[in-house]
Amino acid sequence: MSGYRLCRIPAAKNPYFIENISTNVYTIEELCYYMYHNTALLDATFVGSGLTRWIASELGMKNTAMAMEKAFLDNKSLAGFLTPVFEETGYLNPAEMKAYRQELDQLLHDPVWVRMKKKGDALVHYGKVIAAERIYRQALDMAELLDPAEQEEPQEVFEEKRRAFESRVWHNIGVAAMKMLDYDEAVNAFQKALDLLESEENKETLLLAYGIAKPKERYLEMLQKSGVSREEQEQLQKRLDGADALVTELPQDPDTYVDLLTVKYHNATDS
Repeated sequence: MSGYRLCRIPAAKNPYFIENISTNVYTIEELCYYMYHNTALLDATFVGSGLTRWIASELGMKNTAMAMEKAFLDNKSLAGFLTPVFEETGYLNPAEMKAYRQELDQLLHDPVWVRMKKKGDALVHYGKVIAAERIYRQALDMAELLDPAEQEEPQEVFEEKRRAFESRVWHNIGVAAMKMLDYDEAVNAFQKALDLLESEENKETLLLAYGIAKPKERYLEMLQKSGVSREEQEQLQKRLDGADALVTELPQDPDTYVDLLTVKYHNATDS
C-alpha cells in the first residue's frame, strides 16, 4: 500500500491480513490508511477481535486494543470501534476525524443494497472484480425484492430511484467485466444499464463497448441506430483508437507482460 504517513510505532513481525483486498499490513499507519480510505470495506471480515488481538500483540498497543474490544463488546458504532486507533496515532486532524465520523455514520444509515454497491465499487478499485460482480448482483437482488408499497416515498418516486440505482450497478458490472476482458458480458451489462436509464453516459458507454467487443459492421450498425452526430462519432472513434492501442500494444519484454497478466488474474479471482 502507498500514501500512508511516516511510522511512529515499530512495524509488526507478523502482518495483519486484510481479507477483502488480500493484502498484509505491518504498521499502524498502513492500517489507518486502509481504514480511512476504504470505509465501504470495513465489514465483518475486518472488524472484530482478530484485529484487536493483532494490535495488542504485534504492535504493543494494548490500551488501544482494549478500548476497541470494549467498544466491540458494547456494540458501539463503527466509529466507536475505530476511533481509539486514530486517537492513539494522531493520524487524522480534528477536521479529518469529524468528516470521517460523518462518512461512517452515512454508511451505517445507507440501505444495505447501497452499502453493497459501495463495497463492490471499492473492490473494483483494488482489482477484485470477481468478488465485486458477486456483490453487485446481490445488491440488485435485494433492490428487486423491495416492495414499493412499504416505502415512505410515493411509489413512482421510489421506482424511479430504484431504476437509477439498478442502472448504476449494471454499469459497474460492465466495468468489472471489461477489466476481465469479458467483453460480451460487458456489452450485456451496459445494455441493461441503458434500458433502465436512458442517459448520454450510458449510451456512450454501450457504444464504446460495442466498438471494442463487436465486429466493425455491428458497431457501425449500432451507431446508426443510436442516432449520434458525426462529431460524436469522431469522438467515440478517438476513444476507441486509444482503447485499441492499450489492448494490442505489447511491451518489449513479453515474459514480463505475461507475468503481469498472471498477477492481475490471480488478484481478480483470489486464486
